[in-house]
Amino acid sequence: MRLIKPNVPTGTAAVLNRLNSVLWLKLLLFTGGILLLCNCSNQSATTGKKATAAAQASASRQQRLSQRQGRPTEQAVIVGDVKNTEALLQQLIQDKPRNYEHWVNLATLQYQNQRYTEAERVAGQGRALHPENQQLLNISGLIAVELGKFKDAENFYQQAIAKDPDYPLSHYNLALLYDIFYQDTATAIRHYKRYLVLSDFKDKANVDWVKQLENYADWRGYRCKPLPSYCC
Repeated sequence: MRLIKPNVPTGTAAVLNRLNSVLWLKLLLFTGGILLLCNCSNQSATTGKKATAAAQASASRQQRLSQRQGRPTEQAVIVGDVKNTEALLQQLIQDKPRNYEHWVNLATLQYQNQRYTEAERVAGQGRALHPENQQLLNISGLIAVELGKFKDAENFYQQAIAKDPDYPLSHYNLALLYDIFYQDTATAIRHYKRYLVLSDFKDKANVDWVKQLENYADWRGYRCKPLPSYCC
């Protein structure tokens, strides 16, 4: 059986509602900044362009919240329907509990069907047997995000990167966490870039997104925090 590799998470309704308010407020602030720039004759055209890009980046976050299902995914073949597939995976776990792929597959299947509490339990059992497996740590992070446990998600992603610095999805998911939920643009950029390097810049949508974020960060005067030594 091929390893199921999870979709980037779709946000819960409660999280989306909170983020909608934050993002629209930020967009209004950016728009106000643009109007002020337009009224100041001593501002350069370059600064105005950066401010516009910053506003576009903020607005784009809202769109990305609804499109994350289409971001980097690693799909698997589902055998029959979900119920039969889950029964098969549970039997495989009973037969071969030391095979980490079965734990990842079952947790991912439950995650994709929005059964987050069950997925959290399965992922935890899998980690108990395979504490250093980056796939289990990564799916654990995705599940934690859906449950609103953002600090746990951050820790899971960081552990996955520590175990395998070249695992691109954990860099992407950590970047998304900093970008969307923590609003830490500078740190998000660093992990987005690491993800893009590891994926050979094949994700053109994220290449464009990082450019927008860099314009925003430059306009705000942010400086990226160095990545931990294990990341590079």
